Amino acid sequence: MNQPVRIVFPVSEISLKIADEIFDVIARIATPDAKKRHHILTVLSEAFNNAYIHGDKVLSDGGIEFEAHFDENKFYASIINRGKGFADSKMKGYSVDTDIAESGRGLKIIKELSDRVDFKQVDGNRFGIFLEFNLSSESGY
Repeated sequence: MNQPVRIVFPVSEISLKIADEIFDVIARIATPDAKKRHHILTVLSEAFNNAYIHGDKVLSDGGIEFEAHFDENKFYASIINRGKGFADSKMKGYSVDTDIAESGRGLKIIKELSDRVDFKQVDGNRFGIFLEFNLSSESGY
């Protein structure tokens, strides 16, 4: 899948279920490794849920944008929503193993299970999470 797949989901509860089903299919296509596939699915679901919960649902032109592509060694994905986001510096030093509150737990899981993750403002009024997974057998999963 060298060409990116791009989907804009409406901000609605049904989108949560549809997105999870799409993410499952994409993870299965990305890798035959069950553990890596589970990590990809978990991270995409967490990121999408965060975009849904914390994004600006008031904007009529808003939606949650998902884009993904991969080659034989890497899987890349982004999830962008309307909202102010947060500073990536808030995520430094967190571990899933620590005692954490429910709020913020998904972001910590995302950081632990991704090979690379960046959070940043996009076009001033949108916020994105940009993910990378190493698909090679030496990736340490």
